[in-house]
Amino acid sequence: MAERSGVSWYTVRTAEVKIAFPEDRVTCSNCVLFCRYQEPYKRYTCRLTDEILLHPFAGIGWRCPFFEEEEKDEEVQKPNGDGDRVPDL
Repeated sequence: MAERSGVSWYTVRTAEVKIAFPEDRVTCSNCVLFCRYQEPYKRYTCRLTDEILLHPFAGIGWRCPFFEEEEKDEEVQKPNGDGDRVPDL
C-alpha cells in the first residue's frame, strides 16, 4: 500500500485584527504586527501580504487589506496646543 503525502484539505478560519496607528500616521512602518525588516536583504516586507514595501515610512503597501473604520457615536479625544482636550470632528 502506498503512503499518502501532502494535504487532502484545509480548514479555513477568519480573524479580525485591529491595528492602532499613532496620531493618524497610517504607514507600514507603524504597523507593528505585520511590518518587518529583513536584515539580510535590507528591505521591509509585510507579513500579511508578503509584499515588499518600497516606502514603508511614507504610506501603505498596494495590497494592504486594512480599511478605515466608520466612526461610531464615540468621541475621540485629541490634545490641542494648550493641553486641553477637544473632540475629534
